[in-house]
Amino acid sequence: MTPGSDDDLSPQGVTPGDCGYAFMWMFKQGKSIYQEWGFFDLSIRATAYSWSYSVVGPSTYSRNRSGGGTLLFRREWTGTDAYAVPRYGWHYGNASLTATNGISTCNGYATDSVRV
Repeated sequence: MTPGSDDDLSPQGVTPGDCGYAFMWMFKQGKSIYQEWGFFDLSIRATAYSWSYSVVGPSTYSRNRSGGGTLLFRREWTGTDAYAVPRYGWHYGNASLTATNGISTCNGYATDSVRV
């Protein structure tokens, strides 16, 4: 799938956060969705991060996940997930991301969508 194709409603890309960039990319894989989300080019060297994402689709389908962990003074992080969807049609996702070094905190938010 390429950005702007019939299976991609919103352009894939990045969203500026308050001290870096956040992203969420959703791809069709057969009858499943593969997605990536994360951040890069942070102005701080992060030691911890947290994330949450939500996906909604046809017939009240929804998926919500969250997590976090430690980073070794990094300026980027990527998470991935893949899952089959019980309902076919447009699925809309959003991700919220936070990175911190104990002194400064960076927040970001990104969206994407895909038709399965």
